[in-house]
Amino acid sequence: MPEGGGATATLDSVTVADGADELDRGLEEAAVTAERAAPSELPGGADSGLLTSLLDAASDVQDEVRASVSTAIFTLGRSKPYDVLLTVFNYLTSDRPKGFMQRICVLQAVEEICRDVGAELDDHEVMEIAPLIVNEMVSSKEVIPQIQAPCSEALVGLGQNHCFQVMEILTTKLETSQLPHFFTLQTMGSLATSNVYTMVPFLKGILGPMQPMLNMVKQDNLKWAFAFVIARFCECITEYLANIDKAPDPLVKKEFYSTEVNSAFDVLFNSWLTSKDSKVRLQVAEAIGQMAHILDTDKLSDSLPKLLPALLQLYKRHPEPYPVTCALAMVLDASLITGKHVLELHMEAMLNALFQQVCAVPDYTMPLTVKNHYEVLRCCDTLGRLAHSSDRVRTGSLTVLKHLINASEFELAQKVPDIEAGLRLLLNDPSNKVKKALTQVIVALAHRGFLTQQDGPVFIEFIVRQCCLADDPPTKRPVEAEVTAESLRAMCENVLHLLSTTVEPMLPLLWPHLLEYVVPEYAGALPTVIKCAAQLAGRARRMQPEPDIYANNPNLHQPATLLSYMVVWLGCPEPGGRGQHALQLMDGLVNQINTGLAELWDLRLPELTDKLNENYDGRHGRDWELAVLSFLRESLVAVDNQEWVDQVGTLGRYSPLRTAATSALMIRPAPPLATPVLPPARRQMASADAGAAMAGHLNSPLYVDRPRERAFLMRCMAASVCRQQHKKLVCAHIDAIFAAVRHTEPCERQGCALALGLVSSVHLDPVLAKLDQVARAELTKKPTGLLGLMKDTKGEAAQERMRATVILCYGQVAMMAPQHLLLERFEVPVFRDLQTFLPTCKTAEVRRALVETSGELARALHPDRLKERYRFRGRDQLLQFTLSALRVEHELDVVHLILATATALVSLEPALSTEDRTRMLQTVFEAVYPVRRELPQDHQSTVQYQIHRKIVSELDRLVCTLLLRDVTPAVLDDLVTSLVPWVTSQAAHERAHSMSTLGMVLQAYLDNVQVGEGNPVSFCVGGQLLATLVPRCVDPELTIRPIAVDAVHTVLKIVSRYEGNQWDMEAMKELRERLLNAEESNLKQDMATLSQILSEKVSSSQLRPFFETLLPGLVDRHATSSLGAAVATTVLLRMRGAEFYQHVPEVLHGLHTKLAEISHSETRQETLCAVQTLSSHHIVAVTSALLAYPLPYDDHVVDCWRVIGRDPRLSSNILQQFMELVSSSAPYEEQRDPGRDQPVRIAMLQPLCAISAMTEMFALPEVAESCAPDVPQLLARLLLAQAAYVGVFPPVSGAAVKNQPAHSFVPNRGAYKLSPFRIASEALLAFLRCVQLNELAEVMTSRTEPLEDLGRYSEFVIAMSSTVVTQSPHLMAPLVRCLASDLSSMYEAQRIAAVAFYGELVRHRCAGSVPLIETLLNSLVSRLIDSSPVVRRLCLLGLGHISCLGHPGGFGVDYTQLVDLFAQQVMSAMLGGLDDREDVGGSIPLQAMTALAGVLRVVSEQQVQHTLIPITIRIRVYFESESLALRSTSFGLFGACSAFCQGPLRDQYMEQTHNNLISLLIHLNDPEPDVVLACKTSLRQVGPLLEARAINAMFQKHLIDEGKLQYANFVSDLSKLMVQELEPKLHMYIMSLLAHFRSGWTELKGTAALLVAFLLCNLPTEHRQNVKVQPVCSGLKKLLQDPDWHVRSQAAKAISLLHDY
Repeated sequence: MPEGGGATATLDSVTVADGADELDRGLEEAAVTAERAAPSELPGGADSGLLTSLLDAASDVQDEVRASVSTAIFTLGRSKPYDVLLTVFNYLTSDRPKGFMQRICVLQAVEEICRDVGAELDDHEVMEIAPLIVNEMVSSKEVIPQIQAPCSEALVGLGQNHCFQVMEILTTKLETSQLPHFFTLQTMGSLATSNVYTMVPFLKGILGPMQPMLNMVKQDNLKWAFAFVIARFCECITEYLANIDKAPDPLVKKEFYSTEVNSAFDVLFNSWLTSKDSKVRLQVAEAIGQMAHILDTDKLSDSLPKLLPALLQLYKRHPEPYPVTCALAMVLDASLITGKHVLELHMEAMLNALFQQVCAVPDYTMPLTVKNHYEVLRCCDTLGRLAHSSDRVRTGSLTVLKHLINASEFELAQKVPDIEAGLRLLLNDPSNKVKKALTQVIVALAHRGFLTQQDGPVFIEFIVRQCCLADDPPTKRPVEAEVTAESLRAMCENVLHLLSTTVEPMLPLLWPHLLEYVVPEYAGALPTVIKCAAQLAGRARRMQPEPDIYANNPNLHQPATLLSYMVVWLGCPEPGGRGQHALQLMDGLVNQINTGLAELWDLRLPELTDKLNENYDGRHGRDWELAVLSFLRESLVAVDNQEWVDQVGTLGRYSPLRTAATSALMIRPAPPLATPVLPPARRQMASADAGAAMAGHLNSPLYVDRPRERAFLMRCMAASVCRQQHKKLVCAHIDAIFAAVRHTEPCERQGCALALGLVSSVHLDPVLAKLDQVARAELTKKPTGLLGLMKDTKGEAAQERMRATVILCYGQVAMMAPQHLLLERFEVPVFRDLQTFLPTCKTAEVRRALVETSGELARALHPDRLKERYRFRGRDQLLQFTLSALRVEHELDVVHLILATATALVSLEPALSTEDRTRMLQTVFEAVYPVRRELPQDHQSTVQYQIHRKIVSELDRLVCTLLLRDVTPAVLDDLVTSLVPWVTSQAAHERAHSMSTLGMVLQAYLDNVQVGEGNPVSFCVGGQLLATLVPRCVDPELTIRPIAVDAVHTVLKIVSRYEGNQWDMEAMKELRERLLNAEESNLKQDMATLSQILSEKVSSSQLRPFFETLLPGLVDRHATSSLGAAVATTVLLRMRGAEFYQHVPEVLHGLHTKLAEISHSETRQETLCAVQTLSSHHIVAVTSALLAYPLPYDDHVVDCWRVIGRDPRLSSNILQQFMELVSSSAPYEEQRDPGRDQPVRIAMLQPLCAISAMTEMFALPEVAESCAPDVPQLLARLLLAQAAYVGVFPPVSGAAVKNQPAHSFVPNRGAYKLSPFRIASEALLAFLRCVQLNELAEVMTSRTEPLEDLGRYSEFVIAMSSTVVTQSPHLMAPLVRCLASDLSSMYEAQRIAAVAFYGELVRHRCAGSVPLIETLLNSLVSRLIDSSPVVRRLCLLGLGHISCLGHPGGFGVDYTQLVDLFAQQVMSAMLGGLDDREDVGGSIPLQAMTALAGVLRVVSEQQVQHTLIPITIRIRVYFESESLALRSTSFGLFGACSAFCQGPLRDQYMEQTHNNLISLLIHLNDPEPDVVLACKTSLRQVGPLLEARAINAMFQKHLIDEGKLQYANFVSDLSKLMVQELEPKLHMYIMSLLAHFRSGWTELKGTAALLVAFLLCNLPTEHRQNVKVQPVCSGLKKLLQDPDWHVRSQAAKAISLLHDY
């Protein structure tokens, strides 16, 4: 719809707060009540001013406020619609500036008034109001829907009862000289929809003047409006005529309007239906559909030929078809009688358009799709039934035909030609169902022998073509009963095999014609064709005589061609038995190919069959290919024994080789003859024929997608070339092989290399010449990009692949060339060309080719093969390249290839240098050992696992080769250094392989080392090597343990050999067996035995290196290995610990460092035993070293402390020393901080360290006995220490200073995270648990909130005090004595702790000890003058606990005298607390009020008579406090005071009650539930004192604590009772409410506005003169301008209640 179009939207009521719906209901009820009591005429009071204020407030920026204003205007308008509407439009037409949103808000209210109470206006008033609305609607020529749409809806609302008056005003806006306004037309259309019977008389007069306007319209929105109004008019006429029996004028007919509608139809159809605006087109289509029933019959009949295609064309231009379908349905309905012949002409087009929509399933979540579906069905019902698909007809016909062929053989014999002619028409049918039925008919014809030589091949070709079908795409959804391509292909394959084996009459049709389908076009059917041809060939060979397949079949492949195909099939047998079928076919065709092959093939074919069936599984493919090539060579030799007839004749069809062959034989081709010149007998195939045929097949499309077959074909061709002696022909074949290679296929590259290598075994020089030519051409090729600037990436990639092919060819040539010729030509050109490729290697293909060729070269030059030593100068260059390839290659087969190449290269002269050897070892280890990580879980059954085993074996061979070439300590050191990281690897296979390699290296070194003059006299790495092997002796992988023990054994043998002594090895043999079979329980003992042996054998010079190398073993990832290292460390320190006296700090530091990394608990415990063992040797040094560790102590230092602290000789003295230190030292010092107003408190380091150490000591059960005598003193001291650390910073320089310079000194950065309070808390908790005070410990652990502020900490102390009384009363008196001196401590936190502890004891009545209670109360009274607000608050809390003394409790003690003694002091203290506002949060007054509420329950009226009224006056200030607790507590306390107001204090209290009643009522709507609950309770308590029976009853009934109060309804009903029972106090109440208008709380202001409006609304008329309304109105006007939108909204709602003032 163009801008401005569409139905008018209505504004829903907007809620502004929780409970807004309920509030609106209350307002509505109040308005209705007032409306009934209000006079019918506007008195001219406050209403006019308030209405103007509301109109001004309509400009508010907040949507919710505007909604409230609109609702208020509507409420006023319901009672006086005429006056309000007149005032509104006077305001809108005044000179006051009015905003856009303001005008929208006001006009929405006008719309609601006209729709709701428009019927109450008389015709005169409508004639006065309607022009104002119309003028407002058309005041702007532009379309502004937000303003004009409400005006239009207002006119429609008025028109429901005053349609004549509204239409009379609207028709004045229709002038023939100018176009009407958009909304004028839309309003008329809407009126026509809602007032059918009233509008029809106007339509003739409106449609007439509208006709000339249609031709003047240019804007799209006006076109839409005219189409809309015409559609509504026509719909109105149609409905009027359909209900003519109910119409006021039964003489109306459609012919009255046909002339105007015909004229409008011409414009809409001829001009507007093709509009560029889609919305205009759709609206015009709808209008045409409505007009179809009004048009003249002839007009409609003449227009249908153009109208129907035009409507159908709209489907293509609009994605949503529903409007078009509706229009089409109406046109079809109107055309049923007069336009049937036209419908028939367009039947197919309409069915096609509708059928697509009928097939679409309607989406019930989208209503338009459902509606469109039913409209389409309605159209289809008009047009008739749809036609059925002919696919089923054809399938059914073929099924019937198949049945007739099988059942009526003789009757149909004469009709076979006609049937075959008909079937030919279906051969290209695309339907799989038809193809399946057709195949079944062909099978039936074949079984009955009806297929003739003329038509039979056509049907056979059809079946073969179906065997080539590709599978359906995976994205295609299968349909039930659909024939898939897979099923049709399988069926045709079975049919072809059935016809070949069981239908005897088919033999002449199938054999040998089936061989003609061995062409690229039928590649997909090749397996089936081979299988069937093999069956047919076997049957043909067994015939006597054997028929000649070439006799009458000129289109058959020549024998050489057939042999070429069959050898390739045989060399590449695929799943499905193609290899066996190829062997069967060769056996059947042997005499057709060459009779000289029969004897050889009859011998060899069965052997190949057995080998294929037994051995070929995909992994022995290379052996099978070699067997087939051997078979081919033998066949070629057998063929060459025959006479070569017409040597060149068969080459005529292979153009690439014809020139070379004829030149080689010096024979020119004969000119073509009309008839072929052939000898009397059929010519036999020769070897040259086979080579030529293979050369011709190299570029056959049959092998486009079969690179493996193409590669084998090259090797077969090479075998034939080896039989050639003519140089030019050989060169031509070499060129053909290389030219046919697709270098993008790795298989073809390898096949080319093997082929040229085979050729080089006979013709080396031509092959080298070809390779040298190609290599030079590739190296000299320049970039082919634009001007040499842009890279030709595709060309470079092709060039790189060709280089890879050349490189592979050189490798195979080197391996297959004769040895005596190889050395002569090795340096030039073989290595020369390869050397030029090394620096230009860019791709993986070239790199892998170079690696493979390097290995082939090295193996070709190996001394064992050459029988001499050849010094290869390029060996290092190739080795470096090979190792670089190993760093980037990760495929297993490539890694194995690289290792094999490296092994072959290092075997050549000269030997590697030390640096090269080390780099090589590092590279190969990194490439090989981690390989198994990438293998699958069931890797042992995978090909990757087998390749990996080959890789490991090749690695061992490489390392062995390196060692045996130079058995020296340097080589051993290189190997061991390279292996150590892998020996300690986390992966078991890496450790196993590396340990196996290490054992092999050590054994080889032992077997080959020479000790004597000129050699080292000591084995300096023996200690380090033994320590490295220790963890592996207890490795979790059992296969590694014997290897490691053997390696230890070998090292000890090497050490003994260097030392020149013999050592008994029997102990090691026994230990090896135990470790191999050891259980977890015995493993530690066996490891200790091994450690004793090693500790004895290690020399003093090797002692420290042995220990330092053991340390990494402590953090071994495996538990058993790390435990073994720990046991060895403990045994070493126990046996040789005294020798470490100069290195204790270093040894302890090493153990501490490893403790941080150990992850296994048993290993950690054993390491701590090592620390304890070291302490037994050097206790002073160890203690000093532990004390030097900084705070916070890490877990490892803690464990060391605990291990040492278990000694009972030290624990008592250490605790005593620590307690004295804490008692005598200041807990913190204050430092000035430039960034803070107050000095910061920094904890002193020494006492904090002592407390931290005590925490660890208390964790030991052995310390409990030492603590028993001093439990009260320790508890009091730790509690006060904990209090002293509240809010204290850790002992770090500048820790609390902001913007600290970066260069400032920080002695202990880890202390930044310290919390002195937490450290003290942990010490206290540990102490409580240590001395079995579990209840107190439970108090500490149960508090999850942080306690590091004085308020929460005081609550914690209170909980501790409560637990002491209930669970440990024997500690109560000693603790009071211990804490007495700290009541006047210089540290505030300690005073707080003591006061809080005392106060809680009072609450529990000190377990019945009256003297102790009196002492505590006196102490608390004395601290009321404390400088700390927290202390004073806690004193009030403790004194307030005398309310607990009102009953004896469980101790049977009467506390009445004690209460009387302290009651006056307590009340005075509480009254003073109400005025103590030093604390910013008001906690002291809050505590005083809370305590007063409890104290009032235990004191008498006489004791409070002097303080009660002062209390009610002083708490009033807290009614409006921002603090939730202060408000709720003050309201609750006010209600509690009512219990003492039955005597002389009643009048004074009632005065306070009336003064506070409004506050109580307003706060019933407080946002906080606690405040609401307190107000409910107070109102119920003071209700009986008001002397208002109904109000009190309402308080008691509705103010339920757990109920949810409907506030608006409540105050609405309450206000009615208040004006009746409390009428003398209304003026005071209103003044109080007006005072709340100035409140700083937005909730209070809004609630006060509503409450005062309810009071005034419900005030009887006779009492209204006693109330001044003007201040209220002024206040509400000001609230309309309040900054808070909630207040403005509430003020607008309140004003709506004052409409009768």
